[in-house]
Amino acid sequence: MKYLVVFMIFCFSLFLEGQTPILEDYNQVWTSQSENASESMPLGGGDIGLNVWVENGNLYFYVSRSGTFDEHNTLLKIGRVKVVLSPNPFQDNNRFHQELKLKDGYILIAQNNTEIKLWVDVYSPVIHLDLKSKSPITMKASYESWRYKNREVKGKANNANSYKWAPQGEILTFKDSIDFENNGVKFYHQNRDQTVFDVAVKQQKMESVKDQMMNPIKHLTFGGIMLGKGMKPSGMYSGMYQDTDFKGFSLESVKPAKKHQLKLYLHTDQNENINIWNDGLQNLVSSYKLKERKAKKETFTWWNQFWDRSFIYTQNNDGSIKDSVYQIGQNYQLFRYMLGCNAYGKYPTKFNGGLFTVDPVYTNSDLNFTPDFRNWGGGTMTQQNQRLVYFPMLKSGDFDMMKSQLDYYLSLQKNAELRSKVYWNHKGASFTEQLENFGLPNPAEYDWKRPEDYDPGMQHNAWLEYQWDTVFEFCKMMLEQKEYANLNIEKYNPFIISCLRFFDEHYQYLAKKRGRKTLDGNGHLVLYPGSAVETYKMAYNANSTISALKVISEKLLNVSSKELSDEDINYVKAFQTRIPPLNFREIDHHKVLAPAKSWERINNTEAAQLYPVFPWKLYGVGSTRFRCCA
Repeated sequence: MKYLVVFMIFCFSLFLEGQTPILEDYNQVWTSQSENASESMPLGGGDIGLNVWVENGNLYFYVSRSGTFDEHNTLLKIGRVKVVLSPNPFQDNNRFHQELKLKDGYILIAQNNTEIKLWVDVYSPVIHLDLKSKSPITMKASYESWRYKNREVKGKANNANSYKWAPQGEILTFKDSIDFENNGVKFYHQNRDQTVFDVAVKQQKMESVKDQMMNPIKHLTFGGIMLGKGMKPSGMYSGMYQDTDFKGFSLESVKPAKKHQLKLYLHTDQNENINIWNDGLQNLVSSYKLKERKAKKETFTWWNQFWDRSFIYTQNNDGSIKDSVYQIGQNYQLFRYMLGCNAYGKYPTKFNGGLFTVDPVYTNSDLNFTPDFRNWGGGTMTQQNQRLVYFPMLKSGDFDMMKSQLDYYLSLQKNAELRSKVYWNHKGASFTEQLENFGLPNPAEYDWKRPEDYDPGMQHNAWLEYQWDTVFEFCKMMLEQKEYANLNIEKYNPFIISCLRFFDEHYQYLAKKRGRKTLDGNGHLVLYPGSAVETYKMAYNANSTISALKVISEKLLNVSSKELSDEDINYVKAFQTRIPPLNFREIDHHKVLAPAKSWERINNTEAAQLYPVFPWKLYGVGSTRFRCCA
């Protein structure tokens, strides 16, 4: 089904002479090898991402997968693969060719009558390397890991985990299990009993309900096995790539051949018994043989349909495409391609690099950390940034890719509701901006140095305090899936109501702590203290919050009324009467939207007063409601 087709041609006439752009025009084509991993090419499918490059005649690729969080919530890479051919067709740059074939979603590397196709199965967690050559060659493939030993995480390196700048004691990235097995290399990381989840629950005084809480990282096990057709183990070696030492575990072809195949089978499970993970991996390997013949065709078909359902091609006025206008189009295709590589991940695509980060030293020479590093944590989601990744998918028709972000919130609902119950003894799901993958605030942002009498449900953080409304932008995405594509969104309705109920009950709770009445003189909630984004703090009736409550409650009744019970409908309608009106002020004799009714300080530089325009669309260009906003 084609949800949306957008075809943009920047020209004076459709009949201008010139080349009509097609998807293949945006393929990335390299005619020289890479200096290092920073010059890698993205590849992926399903929930797997690879960084692929050829360096000094050898093929490398990093492997990442959605949801591979360690004990400290670092999003660990699966590892790195190195492929060496003999005689080596990639000795120099003479007629070297590396191309990302967007339409079919694979990478082609070719030189001296040798071709390598790398592709990732969209429907099964399997990575393929298919090689063919006119002359027999030997292939040596090595799984390289820097986690062959425990590694202490110090200083800024902790920005990759949930402790950030406030590690509690010694932090170790624990070593993986790596060994040869069944003519392959098997590797996995199994999380221990105690994780940052336990630390955060204790820190945030949630221990009374700990046994009711969802814990996604205890005993989480991820890894896989690398197998090659006609290949056998050929030893281990040690090395250094950039600033990180590693060990390599090699497989080598038994004899030279014109064709070689290498596969990495990846498996993730959450169970204390490692035998269950092993059984799952073996089942994947054995069952995949039955569908392997059609796997490539099905994967290429998926990518074909991905590009057909939505596209933007760019062309200049003179009909040419290879210029800055073309660059805009190319950037769009490549960004959407990388998003498509995590179409079916259990966890959302991280806003800062997705599955495609590399050694951080290439970005900042001071960050001489392992390839597992990224800023802003691994299992920590920053919602104001995540929304920018997922909002465009509504108009590109990529609804299947939104599921990982929206269902991620569903998985956190119970823990968020337990927060409200434990801290304030009322209902509703309490979500914060810096959010862990188990629904609690990030421990560093929550703050370890808190006054003893400080509300345990609050983040002791000048930027994030009282910022609870970012969840509504994801509620909006949930509801708009039905508006855009008539998808069944019934499962999201209880979640949305729980988010509305939190604001309703919590601000009545706060008002009652201050005085006798729970509402103002007009029967409206007093949204104080609040936060207009991260900028206007200790705000009274922030417009960003009011807009969210208005739009979400209205959309819920308009879009989902048939799926709601009479009780839910009556509650939402009653809640709407308690939402305060938007706030305005006057600038240069013009009535404009205000950030809030009042505020005590300004922390940041976000235009909170424009939230009624976007994302809430209560006002906009051409609207008769007002002339401008500032």
